[in-house]
Amino acid sequence: MIKKLKFVLLAIAILVSSILGPSVSATTSTFGYTTKGTNYWNVGYVIYGEIWRGSPGIATSISVYCKRSSGTTSKYALYKVSDGSFVAGSPESTWVYVGEGWETWSFSTPATIEDVDYYICVWRKKYANYLVWHVSDSSTDIWGQTVTYGAWPSTYSPSIVYADRKFSMYCTYTVAEGPTNLLNVDSVIKVNVKTLDGVTYGPVKSLDGIQ
Repeated sequence: MIKKLKFVLLAIAILVSSILGPSVSATTSTFGYTTKGTNYWNVGYVIYGEIWRGSPGIATSISVYCKRSSGTTSKYALYKVSDGSFVAGSPESTWVYVGEGWETWSFSTPATIEDVDYYICVWRKKYANYLVWHVSDSSTDIWGQTVTYGAWPSTYSPSIVYADRKFSMYCTYTVAEGPTNLLNVDSVIKVNVKTLDGVTYGPVKSLDGIQ
């Protein structure tokens, strides 16, 4: 009889869980350097990148602290360090005003990323009117590969062009968290069972040690 009663309670729990359904929330995080640097560098012609460790999630955008002038054209991308493969890129952007500050460009298609190293890259159409801030850091380097400006190459094979430096540049990604609509099993177990197969029961608060 007890086994049958436990089966009924389990069925109730499953039914309520199916009604609530799964629910997940997402948090936003970054990898890269999120502080304005102490100096700036005129970026152009070369695909410049720096290596940062990613984390499981969905990469959505790249942000750069820069100063630009009217007519400045640039775009940003992620490449995987292990094989140089292209991961995600932003559309080309052309500035129509002069300014300084953080600029964020979303990827054309958000990409799944892992706990591996990535190049965060910036590419300018010409060597003028686009300054990216950087700072001294002996733990990392700025990499580069000279490529005729156009579509993003399928692979990135850079070499170090500026040792012990890093750009003020980072990637934003979202991370899915676990379920938030969790069933309170305790509230399901503590139910009033009047009769079962002709036997009357009072309020059930525990079955075989299950609270």
